[in-house]
Amino acid sequence: MTSEEKAVLVECQRREDEIAAQPNSPKHRTWDRRALDELREYGPEFSSNLWFGNEGDPVPERFRSRFLRAVWKLAADGLLVPTRTGARLSHLKLTEQGRQAVAAMDTATDAPQDGRADE
Repeated sequence: MTSEEKAVLVECQRREDEIAAQPNSPKHRTWDRRALDELREYGPEFSSNLWFGNEGDPVPERFRSRFLRAVWKLAADGLLVPTRTGARLSHLKLTEQGRQAVAAMDTATDAPQDGRADE
């Protein structure tokens, strides 16, 4: 798995966790409820500039292309579900297999680097 693929998975999981933690809007705030329901159904809105840019600085085109290739590779591998609005990629949502891949990355990061268990 490339570093871009790992970055997309980890960032998607982080953003999905943020969405899940948001409280429901009051019933009289229909538009807010619809927006949150859409995010929960389709996942966070994807933009390589917002996800991986540095505080408003756009991601260089070569990196934007790498992230998009990573998204389509992950989708082909069944790790996430992309949603399009017309021809434009709009949202990403992790599959159960994608969440397991992120969890496996987290446990691999927590493991000792020298292969020995802590004493």
